[in-house]
Amino acid sequence: MACRTMGIGLIASILAAGCASSSYEKLGHDVGQVVKSSSGVAPQWRMKADESLRRVVDQRLTAGVTADSAVEIYLLASPDLQASFERLGLARADYLEAATLSDPVVSWSRQSLRGGPGSKLEWSVLQSISGLFALPVRRRAAERELNRARLTAANEILAGIAGVRSAWLEALTAEKIAGLVAQRNDLARLEAELMERFVKAGNEPDTELQAQRLAYAEHQRATAVAATARLQARVRLERLMGVSDLQPAWDLRGEFAPLPASDGELTDLAATALRNRLDMQAARQRVEARLASLSSARQQRVLPELAAGYGRERDADGTRLSGPQFELRLPIFSAAQVALARSDAAARLAMREAEAAALDVRGDVRLAREQVTVARAALLLARDTSVPAAEIQADLRQREYFYMIIGPFAAMQARGAVMEAKLQQLRAERDYWLARIALSRAAALPLQAIREWAEPASAGEAGGQ
Repeated sequence: MACRTMGIGLIASILAAGCASSSYEKLGHDVGQVVKSSSGVAPQWRMKADESLRRVVDQRLTAGVTADSAVEIYLLASPDLQASFERLGLARADYLEAATLSDPVVSWSRQSLRGGPGSKLEWSVLQSISGLFALPVRRRAAERELNRARLTAANEILAGIAGVRSAWLEALTAEKIAGLVAQRNDLARLEAELMERFVKAGNEPDTELQAQRLAYAEHQRATAVAATARLQARVRLERLMGVSDLQPAWDLRGEFAPLPASDGELTDLAATALRNRLDMQAARQRVEARLASLSSARQQRVLPELAAGYGRERDADGTRLSGPQFELRLPIFSAAQVALARSDAAARLAMREAEAAALDVRGDVRLAREQVTVARAALLLARDTSVPAAEIQADLRQREYFYMIIGPFAAMQARGAVMEAKLQQLRAERDYWLARIALSRAAALPLQAIREWAEPASAGEAGGQ
């Protein structure tokens, strides 16, 4: 009886040591806090469907979509965001598998002598002891992998937030461009109609009329292209937010913020990025996990496979035998060579991938920093030179036309040049803020630093559906 009690107690202690878990709530909270530290908003892992969320999203849409409300809708409705959490759930399952002991093996047999009385009954319960010794190392490796999955999920969500802000900016720019291109098209139509009158009156040759008609046709094409680009930008924003055309129609709300006096200190960003970027932290966690797995494989190479348990036997004559049982597999031939070779290759691969990721990070930072510098210069050129020069020229042309020094077409062309210059400024503003978002992602700068890039506009100023 003492041996039986000892065997059952040994099995119970082994099973208790093999239990390892990390709740969904804890994982979701951890990811939410990482995202909040960089973006100022915390996503939630929604395990069940919630119909009230759709009503909240509809209310946000009806109120008008600003950059911040677009992010709020993304946090509420995006299936991509929830998919990042679900991939974390798969990583949790891998963690449980790696950090838990293998199940005990129960064997039972009953043998009867043909034609003879009685039967022989045997049963036993065995649990791997070697797995218990290797469990701490395996658990450390599994924890590193789970931490990597946390960081990966948070990085995907932050990328989604940046993508939504970029898409909102693209949609706002496309809205403004479509309106300005339509105005330019109206001006081209007036030019063509006025030229037709001049030609009929014999004041202009027919070649000028054909030239104006060609120009008007080109502006009509540009108007159609701008309208399509506007729709594409809106559809892309809807997709990233997680809404569809079946939900309420929505308007954009917001304006470009003034260009900041400076972009801040843009040196030594690579060191900050290598230290703080979540993909780099995930790469380092993978290296640590692979090294821990390699340590476990080396340990298992030299330790024999040992299993212990309890067994009981009853012979046909009624004799009963019971007591502890042990099984030992000596690593003489295989010596766990396959597992060791795989773990060694995986560890070296993880280190090479981390080195490559570091090179990517440094390149991303350099490129993003240069793009911000170039985009600022282009915006300053458009805002301070191109647009003012075009407006002054248009004003002078208008005066010349008033004093009958030039004809109406020169004045109208000057007004068209103003519209073209404003289109350049719109695109330059878009490119600048997109570059700022790219830099914040590349250098792991807090996304909330650019949250106030656009202030809500009044209802009369915002574009329509």
